[in-house]
Amino acid sequence: MKAIALCAGHGTRLRKLTRSIPKPMLRVARRPIVEHIIRLLAAHAVTEVAVNLHHRSEQIRQHLGDVSQLGVRVVYSPEPELLGTAIGTREMAEFLAPIDHVLAQYGDVHTDQDLSELVRTNVRGDALATILVHQRPGSNSVLVLDDEHRVVPFLQRPDPEQRRASTRRGCTPVWQCCRQR
Repeated sequence: MKAIALCAGHGTRLRKLTRSIPKPMLRVARRPIVEHIIRLLAAHAVTEVAVNLHHRSEQIRQHLGDVSQLGVRVVYSPEPELLGTAIGTREMAEFLAPIDHVLAQYGDVHTDQDLSELVRTNVRGDALATILVHQRPGSNSVLVLDDEHRVVPFLQRPDPEQRRASTRRGCTPVWQCCRQR
């Protein structure tokens, strides 16, 4: 199985910490987040990971080096100009083909979720995509689900009225209905 790790961003909200280090290189339990991500993906049968890079990319390349000892082949997708998530992912299309199942992981998110179960859930539901979300009241984005767990809509940085309207429609913001175990 293949995965992509989205590591190109500047980490502007953490500017004091990310001025000289890319956000995926911030340490958690003495390891950079990106290393935790690669280890998690490897533990869930991922054998190839494409990492998109932009801000201070040489630090990520240098740290990851050869991670074949983890059973993972890493390829890099440099972005001389920051492309954004959708276009950056599209730039990795050749790596992803042929697509069976692909996991996409933000390069600044540390989790211990069971990614194998996430893939099984996707297959059982015959879904085009399955999104793993976390509980975070007050998040800058709201994912709203209907009773059949379909996204109905995704609100990027909603204002307070949009946030209230999404709950009045009888839908529950995902941070209330899909909690990490």
